[in-house]
Amino acid sequence: MDEQRERGVRYETETVFTEEAVRGLFRAQFLLFEKLRIWSRVAMGAVLTAFGFSPVFGTPQRVLCIALGVWLLLGWNTVAKARADAVLKQRGDAEGHVIYRFAEEEIQIEDSGSWRYEELLRLAKDAQRFYLFRNPQTAVVVDMGALQPADAAGFAAWIEQKSGKKFRSLGAGFPLFWNRKKKAS
Repeated sequence: MDEQRERGVRYETETVFTEEAVRGLFRAQFLLFEKLRIWSRVAMGAVLTAFGFSPVFGTPQRVLCIALGVWLLLGWNTVAKARADAVLKQRGDAEGHVIYRFAEEEIQIEDSGSWRYEELLRLAKDAQRFYLFRNPQTAVVVDMGALQPADAAGFAAWIEQKSGKKFRSLGAGFPLFWNRKKKAS
């Protein structure tokens, strides 16, 4: 890292795209860029559930409305989970590794070029990672535990200053609905 500092690199990290990291990335992407879809599902779920308690319908229709409404309310993140599942299935057991170097003027992505900080569209963080989105489909994922030097708060402040954007905290959410593990074969 000392020789990196001489070349203007302030932070460095190696991100390993484990199953958890991939799911976190798709969760962040979904929460940051698909608010209309989320709120549409929640609204439709609430309306259907309310209709389920209406005396206008018969019992089978009421049960169906409640079941669909509850599914929409609880399954608001189904799209993101399906996308993550597809990527995980496609890659199999392989885990990707990417080294990111954060220099004064740009983010250097090993074997893939660089981005200027002004290109960052949205910033998000959860308990373990930072997500730096260039567009809705492209992001840098920074594992806080692998960050060198190990200063997550300093890194966040520095990225906010460089990009002119603020990090959005994704919070804990409902981990039960996000961290679905593969069954052992």
